[in-house]
Amino acid sequence: MPDFVLTLLVGVINVWESAPISLCTLCISCLCEGDCFMEKLNYYNVVEKILQPYATTTVGEGTEVELIADRANGHYLIMFVGWRDEAQVYGSLIHIDIKNNQIWIQRDGTQEGISQQLVEAGVPKSDIVLGYRSPFVRQFTEFGVGVENKSEVKPLEGVRG
Repeated sequence: MPDFVLTLLVGVINVWESAPISLCTLCISCLCEGDCFMEKLNYYNVVEKILQPYATTTVGEGTEVELIADRANGHYLIMFVGWRDEAQVYGSLIHIDIKNNQIWIQRDGTQEGISQQLVEAGVPKSDIVLGYRSPFVRQFTEFGVGVENKSEVKPLEGVRG
């Protein structure tokens, strides 16, 4: 065995023995101590971290921003609730569901784009479904389609394929 391979193996064994390292299950050469990018992300944590700054934004006198999180069922909303003069302000800025191991963006009223923030957080595009788009349109995006079988993807009325 060449000397450089022995040196490398001895170095890995020394590191292994000198520090309590838990290698991730997917990357045997990784020294990530459990925070490896190759492990499946906890989508609940990712969504909550992305939504938290929106919950603290100020939108104006008499209007509150609410983060509604139902982690047990995978539902997340950022809502506006309040009054502007004599008009009620009520509506969702963001609505996200987590189902079938995918993040469904049902409503995205942000300029930044929740999908882009999810991608930057390490979520694969195939695990992000643009729920505000029809299943037919979703198949032409770079994101997940979110249907069980292709028979659910039907063309729009009057559109020829």
